[in-house]
Amino acid sequence: MTKGYFSGQKGRRGRQLGRVYATQYNEIVVDQLYQGKVQLEVSLQDLVIAAEEVLDLKKSRRLRTIVRVDGGGGRDADINWLLKRGYFIIAKVKNWQRSVKLARTVDTWYPDPKEPGRETGWVTEPHVYDQPTHQLAIRKRKKNGQWQYRVLVYNLAEHMLFWLGHEPRPKTAQTMDILFAAMRAYDLRSGGVETSYKGSKQGLGLTNRNKRRFAAQEMLVLLAQLAYNLITWTRNQFADRTSKLRQYGVLRMVRDVFRIPGSITLNDEGHILQITLNQAHCLALSFQKVLQSILARDGTSLNLGQI
Repeated sequence: MTKGYFSGQKGRRGRQLGRVYATQYNEIVVDQLYQGKVQLEVSLQDLVIAAEEVLDLKKSRRLRTIVRVDGGGGRDADINWLLKRGYFIIAKVKNWQRSVKLARTVDTWYPDPKEPGRETGWVTEPHVYDQPTHQLAIRKRKKNGQWQYRVLVYNLAEHMLFWLGHEPRPKTAQTMDILFAAMRAYDLRSGGVETSYKGSKQGLGLTNRNKRRFAAQEMLVLLAQLAYNLITWTRNQFADRTSKLRQYGVLRMVRDVFRIPGSITLNDEGHILQITLNQAHCLALSFQKVLQSILARDGTSLNLGQI
């Protein structure tokens, strides 16, 4: 393991995990392990190329794909690279000095109604990238009274911003509507990714299974990725029948849903004939409704009973 940057843990040795996450489907597309010193500014293009291979993102498909990335991937080289490959992007500029400079060109600041102390406005003298972009500045008051600035760069159409930010689109969108929709669209990036990391750590114990050899740790990461997606697919299938499970994350699926007490009856050859779940468990009936018909195809019955 090598020394690297880990927030709030100076001098720590470890490895970095790069992740491409499909927020619309709650699936991990790519998990890639790196040495401790590797940050997103180094690994972004590598991660995107890996995602292209997994999803078979040809040019025609990249033209329908949105890449949402934080400031670690906000270098000029990375933004221009994504634009040239045909992606729609929404990214935070990495260069904070430039962000301050661009923010000074804002003519009108609009207070964010959902987050007091935060304001946004259009950059009137935007930085020039290889392709046209929209740029908006965001400022937030710090505890010492000074402003903290950041700039978002995007090339999405208006209707895409509202869709990505889960905001209703007005018939006639005003300046404030578009600005706030862009902020929401970016803000939701962190929610999906951070929630997925939390699920991998708490639900699957990813950080509790560290291996000394890099290749061994890579294998654990890939197994955890497979487990995460299998749990997500199972949850989605259950949610179609039982809306209660729609809000369950990886931790609750592993801790609550997959731990319903029960018993299994086998035949002489060791094949499963019958599964009985504890009828007193709050999720047992939902589990039976979803799986009963599926298991019946293999001649397995799923019943409720006293355990």
